[in-house]
Amino acid sequence: MNDAGRHQMSSFRLFGVVAMAASCLLLAACQSSAQRKQELQTLCADPSNRAPGSDYFQECQSLYPLTDRQRVNLYMQSAPQ
Repeated sequence: MNDAGRHQMSSFRLFGVVAMAASCLLLAACQSSAQRKQELQTLCADPSNRAPGSDYFQECQSLYPLTDRQRVNLYMQSAPQ
């Protein structure tokens, strides 16, 4: 096989490796998102983790957002006087 044929074959192999790596990363990202959501549901089931000031408050907001009334109360409690 000449140099041009080897170069073309190595390019195809490189493309195949890159395509496989990209598909694996995409699959891993999808699974991680679903797993993370499941973990959050478990953590946020505890009302103390949904309380302002807790370590998971911001993350739990994506699952259990505050009502308008709760936002007003939070603002009134934390606003400077």
